[in-house]
Amino acid sequence: MSIEIIEEEGFLDTLRLVSNTSGGCSASTRLATVCWPDGEEADTFIKIFPYINRNKEIINESFGYLMAKRASLRQSPRAALIKISVDDIPADPRDTFAKQYGFYYAWACRSIGSSNMKKLYFSPPYESATTEEFSNYFHALTEWDDFEKLLTFDDCIGNCDRNPGNIIFINKNDLAIIDHGLIFGGKDWVNNGLLNAHNFQNWLENFFIQQHDGKPSMIAWQPIIDASKNNVKIFDEPYFDEITYKMEAVFNSLIPSVPTTKVVIAILVQYFKDRLQESVARFNGLSSYFNSSVGAIAP
Repeated sequence: MSIEIIEEEGFLDTLRLVSNTSGGCSASTRLATVCWPDGEEADTFIKIFPYINRNKEIINESFGYLMAKRASLRQSPRAALIKISVDDIPADPRDTFAKQYGFYYAWACRSIGSSNMKKLYFSPPYESATTEEFSNYFHALTEWDDFEKLLTFDDCIGNCDRNPGNIIFINKNDLAIIDHGLIFGGKDWVNNGLLNAHNFQNWLENFFIQQHDGKPSMIAWQPIIDASKNNVKIFDEPYFDEITYKMEAVFNSLIPSVPTTKVVIAILVQYFKDRLQESVARFNGLSSYFNSSVGAIAP
């Protein structure tokens, strides 16, 4: 599956505004009726990013979506770059791309329904969540067959923003994920490269350790280690060739005629490759540490 392209006429109507923030930057999110390229009309979430961050955010979303599909993690069945006409939703006056082409790109994902786990498990404000709320939330996560898969996937893609708001509850033991805006360690790789992008907080890992009283046993760590090893098998060299090809199409739509496209994609792909190997070694190391005499007395 590739990232689709929805033309301007595909945006039919805004149903409601959803959020003013997403992915660590200011963005307008709305639920809209959209006609997809094959004629399917469906409720679709559209994220409109500020023009200054737009390309990076959409590239992050695209990379994360394609990688999650490969990992067989449930998410929206369709994702696309959607062209938004400046006549439908005006662009920022400083947006030179919109001035030149009369449209700008946004990120579109078909709705999968249901509510996110922040709404289901926490009373607002989320910042004042109780220990019991977090305990109930984590229990629901660990009942999910794909919990270890998601924890290790986030480690591979450098996702530092896995929170209850971007995990969707479908049914018991049936969850889905959204929002890949803060992968690559959450770094501004456009301006600052990937310096220190391997140093980030994996929030599911933190929850896992906390819920095991700060010292998970080897038995508790083993499914995570196994999942990280499985990632190495799933994300093989032929797949990286495939994702490179698919991401070239995304880059060429967002940033036409840029000669460094292949170089940038190669750098981002290499980050994933490095993380795959590093994750296996790190989880093995954590298991040994927490079950050594040092780990046993660690706070």
